[in-house]
Amino acid sequence: MTGVGMVALPAGILASAFSERLRVGQRRYETAVTEALADDVITREEKIALDRLCNELGLSPDDAESILRREAARRSLLTSE
Repeated sequence: MTGVGMVALPAGILASAFSERLRVGQRRYETAVTEALADDVITREEKIALDRLCNELGLSPDDAESILRREAARRSLLTSE
């Protein structure tokens, strides 16, 4: 029983830290996307910068695309009201 606890506790701590790091990265990427969408257009330079940030943060292309679409939709809802 103690052996299982000695493995499970560090594994849980590592998983929690990984999850928090991913969440922080996603928030950072969301902020960058919001800034890029400030003028309602993502320029080529902004796209390159977003791709670079995505790679630095270790986000998958699918996660990045999902964040980009969500922020664009949210922005469009805010401007249409």
